[in-house]
Amino acid sequence: MSKQFIHSLVELFEASTYTLHNYANLNPFSVVSKVIFSVEQRFISILDILTEINYVSSIEEIARVEKLIYSRVLTFKVRWREGYPEIIKLLMRHGFRFGITKEEWLSSIKDNLMEYLEDFETFGIFMELDELIPNFISSEEKRYIQQNFIQIIESEQEHYLEEESDIDNINGYYDSLERLASFFDVDMTEEIDSLQERIKKIGRRYYRT
Repeated sequence: MSKQFIHSLVELFEASTYTLHNYANLNPFSVVSKVIFSVEQRFISILDILTEINYVSSIEEIARVEKLIYSRVLTFKVRWREGYPEIIKLLMRHGFRFGITKEEWLSSIKDNLMEYLEDFETFGIFMELDELIPNFISSEEKRYIQQNFIQIIESEQEHYLEEESDIDNINGYYDSLERLASFFDVDMTEEIDSLQERIKKIGRRYYRT
């Protein structure tokens, strides 16, 4: 595999956009689209591509990109935190061989997520990572996260019970709440029952129209 090709591929990491061509369409003026990806998504894409080829000669290039991603985690500049589990899965497949150790990655990701416990999505990321890496969070850390989870549910419930009217969004939240309540061992029976009633109410309103 050409080192120049690998270098050019990795250079896409810092591009502002990707330009995609659909060569199945014969009209060259209607097949171009620009897509903006976060740098975390780009890292996953690049590593996926290099996984499919003989990437031994590209380890130095991958390591350079990995350091940039890792530095963003350390400085809380990551915008796409839901990508953490996917990044860890990929690095596990490669044995964390590009320079940053497993322990360094997990510690930095955990510290990063702890700063965003006011975001409901963060709890789902913790759950995914703990399922992926057994004991990713200790019992003490889990209790701390649990207390924050209980606090954030109050505002989330208010939104989904009083403001949100899209039944798909409410169902998505309902499913997430059930899974997270089980994972964090929190009794959310009352909240879940309220959501069920909200879903039924919106359903009845929908079928009447």
